Amino acid sequence: VTGVQTCALPICSNMRLKLFIFGMAFLAISILAYMIIKSPKHTIYDESFFIQNVKLLNKTGLNSTFITELKNQSPGPLYQIVHYAFLPITKYSIIRMRLVNFFFFLLTILFTYLTLKNKSNSPLIACMYISMPMTWVISGMALTEIPSMLFLVIFIYILQIVLYSENLKKIKQYSLIILSGLSLSLSIIGRSSFLMILLACPILFLLKKHQILIGFLILIASIFPIYTFILWKGLVPPDVQEIQKGVNLLYLFLSFGYMGILTLIIAYEWYFIPKIYYIYTSILTIVFIIINLKLQLIAYEPMKSLSIRIIPASVINIYVYIVPGIIMGVGLMYLSSCAFHIRKNMSNIFFLFTLLSGLLIIATTLKSSAQFSSRYVVQAAPLFLIAYSNYIKFNYKTYILQLIGIILGVFALLSYYQYSY
Repeated sequence: VTGVQTCALPICSNMRLKLFIFGMAFLAISILAYMIIKSPKHTIYDESFFIQNVKLLNKTGLNSTFITELKNQSPGPLYQIVHYAFLPITKYSIIRMRLVNFFFFLLTILFTYLTLKNKSNSPLIACMYISMPMTWVISGMALTEIPSMLFLVIFIYILQIVLYSENLKKIKQYSLIILSGLSLSLSIIGRSSFLMILLACPILFLLKKHQILIGFLILIASIFPIYTFILWKGLVPPDVQEIQKGVNLLYLFLSFGYMGILTLIIAYEWYFIPKIYYIYTSILTIVFIIINLKLQLIAYEPMKSLSIRIIPASVINIYVYIVPGIIMGVGLMYLSSCAFHIRKNMSNIFFLFTLLSGLLIIATTLKSSAQFSSRYVVQAAPLFLIAYSNYIKFNYKTYILQLIGIILGVFALLSYYQYSY
């Protein structure tokens, strides 16, 4: 007898794999930080527009003039307020401003972990953001999504404390619900699509002992958006209201398709549903691809800045007509899976709330008539990670899918870093 304690091989192997997955996520986050530090010193893509509006805030102060004179952006003023607060550190240095967004990304991971800390594997689940390719873009550049995502997950974190903590005193309940409502309110003025969360809030009235608190939450969360939208006389700044008119069904299909792909990467067990769903979806997908190749109804080139560099021109002509059908098929499969899991979890009110909120946010791409970006999908990631938390398993399949997502994320961010006005 040696006195050395051993553990069962499968348990040790699973623990090593989890440590390896966590280590890979940590390495990926470190690579992201390094890429930001070494990123171009000039503005890229929409960064220049957003920074000009930070300068506008610095000039006018936080008042109605600033809110109504936002130029060349459909998101609200949260981004400018955040970066104005960090001006003493950033001094308009674009790399430092990107690092502010990266810092907010780390806080988003932290608050996601805190929200899920009672679940097993919560640190690993919180790190799954880095497996979503477009997360690299929104956290590696000085764009508008990350600040709103942070306040969104803070809202969820505080709300969960209020709804599920025992023996909270009334004064503490209402204090926390005010903080939660204000966090949601700030997230909405950062991305107006987050307004859809208020449409999902009535589901929480099914938690009967908290109905008054939920009503109060909705009231508090409406404060900043109502004031902002009244000033704008719409849901986006006056400067872009003409551009944002109309609807686009293609963007709706694309958004659910992209979410379906992200879901496969982070929670493949979401698709463990009856085979009949796959049969019908496959038939519809093949029919649409054939029709689209024949009639050339819809052309779409995802991650265009990357695909034009790696796909031959002769293949692009076919690729742009096949991809919409594939994405539509993935989207239909994804929505079928959502319907299946909603029916299965009708008694889990918080699950229904987070999932429906995420789906409603994605559905707002229907109104993104000017352009579509997969960034519009990944902004709802905190809601989906929380909703999927019971479906995320950590094994070799997860490791492979995570690695694929990270590699795609690196190339996606690099393709943006090579883009310049």
